[in-house]
Amino acid sequence: MEEARQRIETMMKRPPIATWSSPMSAITMILVCGAQDMHDIGKRLLIAMKARGIPKQYLLADLISVDQSAVTRWISGKSMSISHAIAICNQLNLSMDWLILGIGEMYRENLNSAEDKVHSVEALSEEAKYIIIKTIDYMTSIEGARSNIAFSAI
Repeated sequence: MEEARQRIETMMKRPPIATWSSPMSAITMILVCGAQDMHDIGKRLLIAMKARGIPKQYLLADLISVDQSAVTRWISGKSMSISHAIAICNQLNLSMDWLILGIGEMYRENLNSAEDKVHSVEALSEEAKYIIIKTIDYMTSIEGARSNIAFSAI
C-alpha cells in the first residue's frame, strides 16, 4: 500500500498526458503520468494482448472500437484516454492499477469465481444457507437420476 501511495504522489508531480471527458457531463478526469509511464503502459498492453491471445493490434482495435492506429500509438508510448483504458481493461479483464500504474496483479479479481460464491453463502442467514443446500441436494439428485436413466438405456 505504501508503494502505491508513493507512486501516486510521484505521478501527481508530473505533467498530465491523458484526459477523459464524458460528453454527458462536465466532469473531466485527468490521468497524471510521465512519458516513461506511458511507454510502460504500452509494454503492459503488449503483454496483456499476448496473454489474452490477441496477436495483432487490429484485433484489439476491433474489440474496443478504435482505429488500429490508436493501438499503435498507445503501444509506442503515446497518451491514452481514460475511456479507452477502461474499455481495454473491460475487454481483457485487466486490472486498471496494473495497466496504468504497473501495480498489483494483471487480471481483475473474478467476482463470479466459486470461492467468491462460497464466501457470499457464508455471509447468509442459516435459513438461507439451508435453502441453498437443499436446492443443491435436489439438483444433484435430479442429475444423478438422469445419469442412471441414461446408463440403464445403454
